[in-house]
Amino acid sequence: MLARLAKLGTLATELTTFKLVTSNKWPHMRTKLLTMPDVTLDKAVDLCRAEEIASARAAELGVAVKQMEVNKIRKAKGDSKASSSRCKFCGDRHEFVKGVCPAFGKRCHRCHGKNHFEKVCKASAKFKSRKSKQVKEIREESDSEVPESDSDSEPSSQSDVEYEIGKVYDNSGSGGSVLAELDLKFAEQWESVLCELDTGANTSLIGHDYLVKLSGDNHPALQSSKLRLQSFGGKPINVLGQVKVPCRRLDRKYRLVLQVVEGDHRPLLSAKASRELGFVKFCRAVSFVEPSAKSPDKLFNIYRIKAQEIIDEHQELFTGYGMLPGVVSLEVDTSIHPSIQPPRRVPIAVREKLKRELESLERDGIIVKETRHTDWVSNLVIVQRGGPESGVRICLDPVPLNKALKRPNLQFVTLDEILPELGKAKVFSSVDARKGFWHVVLDEPSSKLTTFWTPFGRYRWTRLPFGIAPAPEIFQIKLQEVIQGLKGVECIADDLLIFGVGDTLEEALANHNECLEHLLIRLEQHNVKLNRSKLKLCERSVKFYGHVLTDEGLKPDEDKVVAIRDYPTPVNRKEVHRFIGMVNYLSRFIRNLSTNMDNLRRLISEFVTWQWTSVEQAEFDKVKSLVADINTLRYYDVTHPVVIECDASSTGLGVAIFQRDGVIGYASRTLTPTERNYAQIEKELLAILFACVRFDQLIVGNPKATIRTDHKPLIAIFKKPLLSAPRRLQHMLLNLQRYNLSVEFVTGKDNVVADALSRACRPAVESEEYRKQNIYKVLEEVEEVKLGAFLRISDSKTSEIIEQTEKDPSMQLLMNYIQHGWPESADRIPDSAKIYFNYRHELSCQDGLIFRNDRILVPHVLRRSLVESCHASHNGVEATLKLARANLFWPGMNTQIKDVVKQCGTCAKFAPSQANPPMRSHEIPIYPFQLASMDVFFAEYRGTKRSFLITVDHYSDFFELDILKDLTPESVIIACKENFARHGIPQRVVCDNGTNFANQKMMRFASEWDFELVTSAPYHQQANGKAEAAVKVVKHLLKKANESGSDYWYALLHWRNIPNKIGSSPVARLFSRSTRCGVPAAVDRLRPVVVENVPTAIEANRKRAKFYYDKKAKQLPELQVGSPVHVQLRPDTSKLWAPGTVSSCLNDRSFVVNVDGVDYRRSLVHLKPRKVPETQPVRSAPAAPIRNEIIESSPAAVVPNGISSTCVPVDCQERNTNNNTNESTPTLFTQAAVTPVTPSTENSNRSRPVTPAHTGRPKRNIRIPAKLNDYQLNF
Repeated sequence: MLARLAKLGTLATELTTFKLVTSNKWPHMRTKLLTMPDVTLDKAVDLCRAEEIASARAAELGVAVKQMEVNKIRKAKGDSKASSSRCKFCGDRHEFVKGVCPAFGKRCHRCHGKNHFEKVCKASAKFKSRKSKQVKEIREESDSEVPESDSDSEPSSQSDVEYEIGKVYDNSGSGGSVLAELDLKFAEQWESVLCELDTGANTSLIGHDYLVKLSGDNHPALQSSKLRLQSFGGKPINVLGQVKVPCRRLDRKYRLVLQVVEGDHRPLLSAKASRELGFVKFCRAVSFVEPSAKSPDKLFNIYRIKAQEIIDEHQELFTGYGMLPGVVSLEVDTSIHPSIQPPRRVPIAVREKLKRELESLERDGIIVKETRHTDWVSNLVIVQRGGPESGVRICLDPVPLNKALKRPNLQFVTLDEILPELGKAKVFSSVDARKGFWHVVLDEPSSKLTTFWTPFGRYRWTRLPFGIAPAPEIFQIKLQEVIQGLKGVECIADDLLIFGVGDTLEEALANHNECLEHLLIRLEQHNVKLNRSKLKLCERSVKFYGHVLTDEGLKPDEDKVVAIRDYPTPVNRKEVHRFIGMVNYLSRFIRNLSTNMDNLRRLISEFVTWQWTSVEQAEFDKVKSLVADINTLRYYDVTHPVVIECDASSTGLGVAIFQRDGVIGYASRTLTPTERNYAQIEKELLAILFACVRFDQLIVGNPKATIRTDHKPLIAIFKKPLLSAPRRLQHMLLNLQRYNLSVEFVTGKDNVVADALSRACRPAVESEEYRKQNIYKVLEEVEEVKLGAFLRISDSKTSEIIEQTEKDPSMQLLMNYIQHGWPESADRIPDSAKIYFNYRHELSCQDGLIFRNDRILVPHVLRRSLVESCHASHNGVEATLKLARANLFWPGMNTQIKDVVKQCGTCAKFAPSQANPPMRSHEIPIYPFQLASMDVFFAEYRGTKRSFLITVDHYSDFFELDILKDLTPESVIIACKENFARHGIPQRVVCDNGTNFANQKMMRFASEWDFELVTSAPYHQQANGKAEAAVKVVKHLLKKANESGSDYWYALLHWRNIPNKIGSSPVARLFSRSTRCGVPAAVDRLRPVVVENVPTAIEANRKRAKFYYDKKAKQLPELQVGSPVHVQLRPDTSKLWAPGTVSSCLNDRSFVVNVDGVDYRRSLVHLKPRKVPETQPVRSAPAAPIRNEIIESSPAAVVPNGISSTCVPVDCQERNTNNNTNESTPTLFTQAAVTPVTPSTENSNRSRPVTPAHTGRPKRNIRIPAKLNDYQLNF
């Protein structure tokens, strides 16, 4: 043992042989061994054992044998005779045999002579080297490593008292160090630290960098040190100082002195410190006694060492990943459709850790990259390991896939089948496989079922992943195949149980070690790897399916009733009522249970004075003893389903498990201070997890395990994907994936047993034995889930939220409700916290923060600033909401964020243009030239750029083209007179808002010739779509005529005779006949024939166009006069928005907007509502001159009721020049509609507003533009 701890490596055998030859207690044996030419370690051990047995036999026969046993060594004082026996070469006492003196062959550091040490050198002092500063021996101060309390005396090294060594990890066989766990105290907190044991060191030390990490102080306070250190090779070690660190071990406290050196070395304990702390025990003598004389404890210790040696011979079983032979196919229910889950975002802070973990798993062959299509794609669940600096563990979100996977039918061994063999077992060991599911290799089709998303591409598992439903059964089937035929080995769930059988304890121990060795050999053959941290060797008892197997036989598991046995005495009526309710519920399972509770029932009544006497106590103890009697529990049957009732209160958890109308066991547990801050839904799920882990052997592989809970929101949690649950619930649900659970909701009155146990639970158990159990480790992992670690919020902002949470009274009230429970009704809650009542099951608090699931509940003071922080990049409403929803929460957060974004001037200014509103067309004409559209454009004609006026008839699509000599209103009016003289005066003329049409002369012309002039809003060409479509046709004809050298007017003649989508040509609908166009035609085509049903054909064409157009359209919000809006002033050159106010409404799609004191006319598509703060009153727009973009004040400029000033674009094709249909069934022009609108008489006072022709629309004030004040206007 000492040679192993000293890490002698390959010299261990040689040095051990030397020590045994020169230091055994028989002089004649030393002489004999020294004279032997080929002494080996085995031969020396055999000779010493023979000499020891001979001495023992001689003592039995009465032969006096001189004993050379050394009990104590001490320095003799004033003994001149003793000093004469010192060696003159080394200064110590030893046998004067050649080669025994340690100075033999060594060189003196004073005179440099051979075969003696410096301390006995007789040379003059002048030979002493002054440069040598090496220290040969360092003796520690007397108070460096002693217990703090004088009452805790140091155990003597010669005492027979034995202490448990604890967690010591021996890696010396693989070239590593021997490590041990020790609790050290830094910054008033105890922390378990792995320390290195070195029995060859004279002092304990620690690296400075390692000390900084443990203490959290970059400049730890160091005491001065007078020690000088050197390494094994003689190299000096720089000592920076020393620290005295409190430590504890085996319920005793010490003060450990550590020399601080440079580097990042973990704490190194010297031989003295290792001995004082109980990590190393020095053996003064070795003696062999007959095993029969050993006590059971001694036998367990001896054979446990031998079992450990067997484990050490198979070290390769504890490294790497195993792989069982063969592949496994997952069975899929074909009736369930495959599911490809949408990918979820991974926090940026976790991506680097995730990438490293994926690369590691891919390198080990656990996962592979998938580039082809797969029918099933699951999401990824990331679990943080330990602290923030630790890595991550990746799992599947298996909920959708588990619905389709079939679980294999696994036949478990029953207690009756194995009891005859286990009845004689007296020693037990248990171990489980390392990454057990990863031992099973999946075939390619099954592997593709486990494909999952990552930010770095898709991957799939080549091994059986954790979390899928059939994984426990598949792995156990494979494991049973491996151990088949082995004696003394059984499967318990997914663990391996090794037991020894024999008539005596020694025979059982020997049989156990033999079975253990056979198992390890079998596991090596099948490449199964084991988990060393969960290895338990030579235990006296083990739990097996609700019973306890011990070296004394089969016993019931007392832990199943300890929750009832420790039920506290009631102190008020409510607690008595709860206890009686539990007993009444259990009375159907236990006979005569509720017959002797008269005194307890009497205390429930409000009319009886509360008085708890010895009579009530005796009755309470009697009833409790009946419930806690282990014989009243039902025998567990592995072939029948189990029902587990769970409940959680504000202080504890309660569980009761039933089978076939009988009770199997009870369990309860007090919540830790951290767990009391959980949300209620987290506590309820924690109760389910506690029940499953506590009764793990009864649930794993059971055909059906039903969980009953009185918390209804849990039902939905189990049905949803894993990623939709909060972080802490995710961790719990992952641990529950190994069980085949069915969750049911029951009312509180049907869950009385678990409810009573949760409110009268056992005190928290923190013993060392409890910490070793798996249930403690699982719940500790859940407790270590830090919700703040998954938030994308800076530490400074988190600290600010914590500070404001402490100052906010409503937040403190809310935190008090979370920790101590909510009232049953919202009426009993103050108004400041009443708004949170509907979220109460989702609220939890941790580290001074309140969370709703994974999101921080923000105090009222910080809400506006955090909204602005989320909107710092001005990415719009949806992006801001997504960012805020990922981390933050408060009631009304969505509404507040929308209001803030809508009020943001920057976002409004650079917002994209709006979608077009649904199509709305002009009324359908019933005769030619009833409705006409006009426009002015430029085009190249015969090599010269000319200006043209186009006039389009909405009935026939026939258009007239006039060449203008200039763009003055007079030229346009002359062309109009010629066209109107030829075809008649239209009832209404639609044109854009250009100066050619929006002028006083054009208005006077319309009034004199008796037609209505309607102009469209600026920058909205769709309102005059009929003319725009005709312009495109003309330009195409002109370009083609110029390219081909043909006559444009001849081409126009051809175009007028071509039928379009209406079903007839423009000239046919206008003239009721075709015209000669150079194409041979029958005489009948040239005779006048009226084309029938033209309005109906126009209506059908418009409906068809509207159907396709409205697919991309959007209904825009309505605007009122005085509404604040954002307006695009120049949408043709700039898409920026400016704030303004609606001054007047021309119709529901054309408005006059005031921007900075100037009025602009714009279409609805260029306007959108503007959100103004409620504290800022809406400013009414002052009277301002209208820009020249608005038509002059004339009644003709007012759009009459029923006719829209906006129009959608017409088909650009030559044959689709008709206008678009209305949203409703179009109303044909009647005879009354032919009557034109008569302009109102003008008043000499120009400031007087003009009365609109149709008073049904909102009125507006029309003023003469300021630029015309210096001119005399003739109307």
